[in-house]
Amino acid sequence: MALLLDTYNILHTTGVLPPEFAGPGIDDLAGLVAASRYARETVQMICDGTGQPRRPVGEDADIRVRFAGPGADADTLIIEMIDAAADPKRVTVVSSDGAIQRAARRRRCAALTSEEFLDHLARDNDSANRTATPTGPAPKPPAPLSSDQVERWIDIFDLDAADFAEPSARPAAPATNAESRPSAPTADPACGSTPGPSSGPSPGPAPGPSHDPAPTDSGDDVDDSPPSLDHGPVFPGDVLDQAERLLDDEPDPRELP
Repeated sequence: MALLLDTYNILHTTGVLPPEFAGPGIDDLAGLVAASRYARETVQMICDGTGQPRRPVGEDADIRVRFAGPGADADTLIIEMIDAAADPKRVTVVSSDGAIQRAARRRRCAALTSEEFLDHLARDNDSANRTATPTGPAPKPPAPLSSDQVERWIDIFDLDAADFAEPSARPAAPATNAESRPSAPTADPACGSTPGPSSGPSPGPAPGPSHDPAPTDSGDDVDDSPPSLDHGPVFPGDVLDQAERLLDDEPDPRELP
């Protein structure tokens, strides 16, 4: 397909191209065409005035600039080229000039206004920018903060230094309720009975049935805390009742003679 561009009519159309392409020249317009959907077409950029025919983008695209010459204008030359086309249905004319549009319709050429054509170029350029693959080496990740920088941020924001410690240096998480619960004491071989509670505060009433899960072996975790009598089935209820009765029957040392 061949494109006939009314070059100055296109260049004088404003408000369509993005700001970075505002005020393009002939070579700028040719570059946009070469990067658009029309890159594989034969493009004739018809201009007013005089000048040597040239290819503004070299051999990369079949785009040629042609001047109307002295005493002639681009509109007249474009209409003459439309009338001389051997296969006008394969010609697309780009201009917002009324006379050129009428000549294109008379020969049944495809026709675009300058605004429509520039909109195509802008859309194609935006699509190419969004799908372009970045070249060059991948950006390096940011370097980790030094210990002095970490301490500086901790001071500024009043943070907890433990949050910035390496996982291996952080304190171990507290044992869960099931892990910290001691196992039931075994009978003392010397006395043949289960030891009673040590002297101290009197235990409270025997707890009822508990639905806590059975104690599990915590592996390497060791808990040296004393057993608590108010947790689940550490002692059978009848043992606790007997211990309470013994404590109630034991005389107060202060009342002994």
